Amino acid sequence: MKPNPHVLGVSDPAPGAEAPVVAGFDDAPFRFGDATVPVVGVVMRGATYVEGVLRTSAEVDGTDATDRILAAVEATRHRPYLQAVFLDGIAFGGFNVLDPRRLHERLGIPVVTLARGVPDREGMRAALAAHVPAWEERWRLIEENWPVSMRTADGVLSYKAHGIGERELGHLLLRTTVRGLIPEPVRVAHMIATALVKGESKGRA
Repeated sequence: MKPNPHVLGVSDPAPGAEAPVVAGFDDAPFRFGDATVPVVGVVMRGATYVEGVLRTSAEVDGTDATDRILAAVEATRHRPYLQAVFLDGIAFGGFNVLDPRRLHERLGIPVVTLARGVPDREGMRAALAAHVPAWEERWRLIEENWPVSMRTADGVLSYKAHGIGERELGHLLLRTTVRGLIPEPVRVAHMIATALVKGESKGRA
């Protein structure tokens, strides 16, 4: 199936161009009484070939998500070939807020947060303030990385990119998306992470 051409208004690169190698990360379902949540990374070449699967964890409402994902990427044998990291949103395990700029600066490759729909800024801020002590620093990270929202034929895609321009990001998303809004590395990571906890993948990334 041809990748969805909606992304950022770009067309497919020249035929025969080498498929990019991208890692996508998502967390598993969890309960707020849990200490940690599984986090899965999937390394894919383009939109169709899985190169490898990574597994780590993050504290629920903790502060270690950036370090955990950084360590997983730096340790994988696929690290020399990775061209970008896609993240399903900016927070894993509830309000364990990532620092995507720090990930980009440490890894030296583009880091992009992605989400369906338009985030509810005030709702997110209220929930963070109500549930997390000393929440201001996490809110600063969220504000600094507040995504741009783009309406497409498949719905609204919100994204924040570090280390890559809009046109280049459009080509990257085009080469890693089969259908819908979410690129395959993130979608497959979501499916695996959900199956680890639920026994079967359910819901959408």
